[in-house]
Amino acid sequence: MDPRLTSIGIGHASEPEPSTVLPTWVIDLASRNRPWTGPPAVVAYPGPGQMRVPLKFPSGEVPDPRAALVTPGSPLPDTGYPITLHFFGCTPQDAEVHLFRSIQAGTRVGETEVPVALVPPGLVLQTPTGDRPIEMVLFMARMPLPPMSAFRAEVTVTCGTLGRATYSWEFATRATLKPANISSVVGRPDLEGWQTVTLTVSDADGVAMPVQGTRIDAEFRFENVRTGSTPATGGAPELDWTERVSTVDGRLRFRIRMRGAARADLKVTVEDDTVPVTVPVVVEATGSGVPRQVRSSLDPFPVMPGAAEQWIASVGKTAVFGR
Repeated sequence: MDPRLTSIGIGHASEPEPSTVLPTWVIDLASRNRPWTGPPAVVAYPGPGQMRVPLKFPSGEVPDPRAALVTPGSPLPDTGYPITLHFFGCTPQDAEVHLFRSIQAGTRVGETEVPVALVPPGLVLQTPTGDRPIEMVLFMARMPLPPMSAFRAEVTVTCGTLGRATYSWEFATRATLKPANISSVVGRPDLEGWQTVTLTVSDADGVAMPVQGTRIDAEFRFENVRTGSTPATGGAPELDWTERVSTVDGRLRFRIRMRGAARADLKVTVEDDTVPVTVPVVVEATGSGVPRQVRSSLDPFPVMPGAAEQWIASVGKTAVFGR
């Protein structure tokens, strides 16, 4: 989203295994000191016509701009995915924002306005590591966005030589997560008796979906006798999450060690942006098949058919759109 970037720095840290703490990633976008040359440029995100947009603001953002929407010490609101309009070559001021849910992409017939919250450009967020100014137009729906819906964002803002202009573009949210989107395979036992269970999650078009594993309920059969409790460590059967967050190929993995059980009936719960979904998994010593292949979530997003991609700008004012 920054056309000045030519390189970035990435750092990674994680807790020693076994740990339920998710790894931390830090991305250093070293572009602030590079002056902008040329006419003013504008970059929107989600991009005009972009599909499969997430539904809600993700947790873990530091500093979290949602803190500006509530009184200090209050819980952060559960909002829609952030929408931004970045300006290069001028400083945005006096922004007015709107978000409309569309009946059909490329038309304004039947539009319904969605309540939004604006974090105004120029606001300074205070953090333990220093102040962070909001340099772009940043807003979000006050509630998570509904899935499989088309939206039109509209921003009216004053910025340098561009004057006061209105910018409008469309995007669409991703599909909802369903049990039918999740498949599972069970590997054969290794030398220590561990079997790897692989869940593959994708949408109806076969594109990997971002989810997180949250719970496994297990019921084991010992010589036709069931035990209904989740197993303890030691001599009892064991469960161990190895990949709790789905990879770019839509896979989560956990291990199970049966330790004398003839069969395990599992209920595995995963969550996307909004709702948990539980799928049954049966584990036997023989294993079952190979994971199905899906398209990577890093593949380019298709563009909405008929989506409007032009700025609606003031007469005589031109902004370069960086796509």
